Amino acid sequence: MSQEEALYELTYQTLTEVVSRLDMLAGAGAAEGGEISITPEGADPLAGIDLPAVGAAVAYTDGVNGGNVMVMPITAARTLAARMMGMDAPMEREGDELLDELELSAIGEAMNQMMAGAAAATGTYLDQHIDITPPDVRILESARDAAAMLHREQHVTVAEILVAGTTCRLVQLVPSAFVLRMARALESITTAEVEGEPLTDVLGDIPVRVWAELGRTRMPIGHLVGLPLGEVVALDHEVDDPIDIYVDGMWFATGRLVTHDDHVDVQIEQVLDRTLA
Repeated sequence: MSQEEALYELTYQTLTEVVSRLDMLAGAGAAEGGEISITPEGADPLAGIDLPAVGAAVAYTDGVNGGNVMVMPITAARTLAARMMGMDAPMEREGDELLDELELSAIGEAMNQMMAGAAAATGTYLDQHIDITPPDVRILESARDAAAMLHREQHVTVAEILVAGTTCRLVQLVPSAFVLRMARALESITTAEVEGEPLTDVLGDIPVRVWAELGRTRMPIGHLVGLPLGEVVALDHEVDDPIDIYVDGMWFATGRLVTHDDHVDVQIEQVLDRTLA
C-alpha cells in the first residue's frame, strides 16, 4: 500500500469516527462527511474557510507524533450548540458576542469528543492507544488566528464535514514515520492470508469499544447542570423497545436487556446488514 493510500484510509476512518461522535452528541444527521484531500507542501489547509470560526487543536502524546485541528465556522458552531442543548435553532443574538458561555461550553465538549474519536481511529491502525493533549479551543477571527493553530508536519490531510449545510474542516497532521507505520499496518491487514476464513486471525485481536444505548433525550445545559439528586430523566425509548448496540461508534446491532443474577446483560437480536446501507 502506498503512502498516499494510507493517508486517505487514515483520514477516511478519522472522518467516519468524528461524524459518528457528532451524531451521538447532537442527534442523527447532525453532520455529514465530505471530500478528503492531501494538502500539497506549502499550501494552507484552512484557506477559504468561513471566518469567524471556532477552532480546536490537539497533539498526540506518549511517543506518537501528530495531531488534529478542527475548524467550525460560527454559523455551524451555533447550530451544533443549539442541537446539543435541545433546541431546533440557535437563540436570537444581541450585541457583538459571537458565542455565549453556554454555547462555547457545548462546542468545547463537542470538540473534545471529536478529537478523542479522531485519536482512537488512528490508534486502531497502529494497534496502540493514543492519548491527546487537552483541546486548545479558541475563537478564530482572522486567517492569522487560524494559521496559528497549525504546526506543519510532513503530511497534512483535510476532511470536510458538513454541519447545518456549512463546511467545516478536520485537518490531520501526520509525520512521515507515522505514515510508514500506517502503510505497513494496513498492508499486513489487507494482504495477509490465513487458513480458514480470510483475515480472521489478523483481525481477531483488534480491540473495539462496544456499548448499548438505552435511549436519548435533549435538554438545555442550564437544565442539565441544575438536575437535583434523584431526578428522573425520561428517554425516547419505551420499556419494550429494542436497544441499539454500537461498535466503535458504528450502529452494529439491536438487542434486549436481560437480567442475570446481580447484573444486566444484552441479548443481541439482529446484526445490521451494512451492505444494504
